[in-house]
Amino acid sequence: MKRNLIARAVDRVSEIKATDAQLIALFAATVIVRNLLESVSSGLIFPASAFLFHFPIAYIFPMLGLTGLMHLFSGYPLRKLLRLMIFAWTLTLLPPLLDFLLGSSSSIGYFPLNRDNAAYFLVNFFNPAVELTGTTTGIRIEAAIGCALAGIFTLAVVSNRRILRGVATTVAFAPVFLIFFTWPSLVYLLTVRHFPYASTVQEYFQWHAVTAPHLTGSLHYTVYLVDLLPVTLILAWIYRILSNHAWKKFAASVRHSFWEAAAPLAGALSVFIAASGVMTFADAVSVAGALLAALLILHSRWAEGRVRTIMWIIAVSASFAVSWPTAVFALLAISVILLPGPNWISRILSAPVLFLLASSPAGLSWGIPVIPVLALCALALLVRKTIHGAIAGVMAVISVTLLSPDKTTSQLEYYTWLNDAVNRNGRLDFSLPIATAAAASGGDMLNLAKAELNDGDLNRARWSYEIAVIDGNDSPDAYKTGLNVAFWQGMREEFEDLMADLLSNPELLERVDVTGILVTRATRDTDTLFLQRALELYGPSPQLFHAFSAACSMNGDLERAASWARAAVSHPYAQASHYAWAIHITAMENGNYDALYSDGISRFPGSIDIMSSRLMAPVTTGGTPDREDLLDICLTLNPASPSILRTAAVWYLHADRAEEAMEYAERAVAASREPNSALLRIACLAAVEAGDSNRVRTHAFYGSQLYPDDDFFSQLLSESPGELSSAGADTVQSE
Repeated sequence: MKRNLIARAVDRVSEIKATDAQLIALFAATVIVRNLLESVSSGLIFPASAFLFHFPIAYIFPMLGLTGLMHLFSGYPLRKLLRLMIFAWTLTLLPPLLDFLLGSSSSIGYFPLNRDNAAYFLVNFFNPAVELTGTTTGIRIEAAIGCALAGIFTLAVVSNRRILRGVATTVAFAPVFLIFFTWPSLVYLLTVRHFPYASTVQEYFQWHAVTAPHLTGSLHYTVYLVDLLPVTLILAWIYRILSNHAWKKFAASVRHSFWEAAAPLAGALSVFIAASGVMTFADAVSVAGALLAALLILHSRWAEGRVRTIMWIIAVSASFAVSWPTAVFALLAISVILLPGPNWISRILSAPVLFLLASSPAGLSWGIPVIPVLALCALALLVRKTIHGAIAGVMAVISVTLLSPDKTTSQLEYYTWLNDAVNRNGRLDFSLPIATAAAASGGDMLNLAKAELNDGDLNRARWSYEIAVIDGNDSPDAYKTGLNVAFWQGMREEFEDLMADLLSNPELLERVDVTGILVTRATRDTDTLFLQRALELYGPSPQLFHAFSAACSMNGDLERAASWARAAVSHPYAQASHYAWAIHITAMENGNYDALYSDGISRFPGSIDIMSSRLMAPVTTGGTPDREDLLDICLTLNPASPSILRTAAVWYLHADRAEEAMEYAERAVAASREPNSALLRIACLAAVEAGDSNRVRTHAFYGSQLYPDDDFFSQLLSESPGELSSAGADTVQSE
């Protein structure tokens, strides 16, 4: 009897009169309200990249995935089940409300899954007594309700093996929920070994090396594109079930003109070739997003009605998530496909546009060589016979292989556009200018203090920090900022006073992580006694081993420094930076740094820190620089990094390639807001070796203005550059 009541209730809900537009509106309202409820705690509405891209797809993906799973377990009609799920999805409004009522201190988000905490997460997910980051109590109650309702639903609507199928549905739903609640971290764990290493999920998802980044929200756009790929496949499966006849007709049309995909595939291939095969995860996702957009627009010619509209919506949204130029080409491609007149005209014109759409993540780097490529792409879409079309498509792909640019230009174009936009709008973005403007407008002085501290202006950092404290800011952030300011300015008494305040307030101390700064202080002071006590208290850790190594190095004990460095990298939780230091200190001791490099790069593939340290190892010992291939990879992965550019300058200078050394030294100076004297010396010496007296004077004058007490620059300005060449080389060697 109860089963019949549930089944009738399910049927009533699924048969509620509502148009498709009304159902979409209900789902959109649910998502928007949920996001607004989550944003209440921060007092800010989430940015557009999250609100319009990341968060909607983060609800669409699980809704479609769970709907498909319930259909497979219950056999309930998919069309009615989709309607039912949209109404049931309003339950997602519960978690923020429950968290508010229960007083949860954690904010809703993804759980930061890693290999160490995976088992703990699985065991305790449904235990409300255990606090899990991101997956709040409300989230877990929602998941438990969802699993139970899914089982009850299957039990009520199936006609045979009801209990078995109902229990199976509940059991199957639990791990699926866990997948969605850890999705970005899970993607990171599954793919990180196939791309250049990044130590955090956030960096991994927003690190663009050969494609254009976004000013803000790169992580949200990457997650959107990652989710969009499975969502598109699920929608295709739903289309096949709900409109089988139309699906067969569509699939047959795509199959019979498969060679038309040569244009977008050739475009994607050109990005890979231009990037020399070196791509970060975010780069690869951007290329995949542009290719998906191009393929959907291409094949939308065979679709009809709302299916075609959905394909266009997915394509345009994917292209916007990749970059603005990609979105422009996507809109143009749709417009060209809809042109009036004979069909062959739109086919010819759409081919080059689809190629440019798929290749747009590399930038507008094509010149004259693009003409034959576009002509072959147009030919592939024009011909009707399979054999002729296939030949044209293969020729288009081959021409791309032979004629592609040797580098991507998307980042240069992006920063050129950004510079123009900044000048036109009178804004200088990034943290320091924004924090300065916010403080000048009456905003938080502490944010300005942190920005100034990061920028290295300790005097302005102290001034803004003290104003914030005078205004009554006694937050954990204020204490942490004060400790850092006192530490870097060498104010020992002030540092001790702040530590005494923290130690007298256990609740505040728990909210301020002082371990890192205390270890850094002990390392600077070569206080090995403190480090030994820390080891006894916290146990073996790569951070403490590394600190011991650095302290021994500062004392001149390279043998013990190398020993502690090897201990750090032998620890299971060692990081890439520990390997970089171990390679450096082993080279200083004339040890086998290549073995350390091989071990480190196998654990952290593509780590820039490890590759940079290996590049500098022979230079450190006065040897001949080698492994130029690593230098090329580092410059490709991080072409605007001051440290990478300085490494390149030193490497080329010691390789007797003065012109290249001068180029990278100048780029390193340009990347540094206030370059140090060592970098300016390198620039001077590179110019000396290259015989460019104008550059010598320019670099030396800049150095003399920044460092008037440094005789190197004044001597270089007053004497012949040639007389300082050998002396300068010795200076760089020592530095």
